[in-house]
Amino acid sequence: NDLIWGLTMVPALIFLREIGQTSVFWVVFVWGATAGIAALIGPLQAKVLPNIAEGMHWIARHRDIGFKFLAEGAVSNAGGQLRGYGVGLFLGLAAVGYIQAVGTLIGPMTIMFQAMSLVLIPEAARVLSRAPARLGLFCVVVSAALAVVAVTWGAVLLVLLPHGLGQLAIGKIWKPSYPVVLPTMAGVLAAAVSTGGYAGLHALGAAQRSLK
Repeated sequence: NDLIWGLTMVPALIFLREIGQTSVFWVVFVWGATAGIAALIGPLQAKVLPNIAEGMHWIARHRDIGFKFLAEGAVSNAGGQLRGYGVGLFLGLAAVGYIQAVGTLIGPMTIMFQAMSLVLIPEAARVLSRAPARLGLFCVVVSAALAVVAVTWGAVLLVLLPHGLGQLAIGKIWKPSYPVVLPTMAGVLAAAVSTGGYAGLHALGAAQRSLK
């Protein structure tokens, strides 16, 4: 489904560039419109039509944990937003741009983490139902594997950015952005290490502990 999104978005962005409409408004509009196209195709891929009424009933049945998980996601997203505003307030918009540039460079890791979260929680739930004693091992293996990937990607960036990758990927701002790579990768590593526990707590339905 993301591939469909990409295959519709990239030509649309190229079209905007060709006609000279590269304002933030139109870029964001295309991003959202092509996501809508992918969303409409999603039920055809899944061969399942959404049932809004049943969805509301499902939310009501799980409200004991649903609101805690909602709060967890909201706090996580709000933290990222507040960081951006704080950096902009104290250090200026250029510093925000450097952080965003590094965020683009670690984009593959971000995409992988988001994709893994969709897979890991159901898989952790299956481990819990089949062999509860192995859930802890499953979480440790997941965290360790993602940590190795994070360290590897960080090392690749640190080595290759000064050798042409920086200029190729983000242009001339790679030099002021380069010092941000190491602390950013430390944050990515922390996220990788916590992913296993995140999946395990969600599989257990331990919403209160996960929120904390």
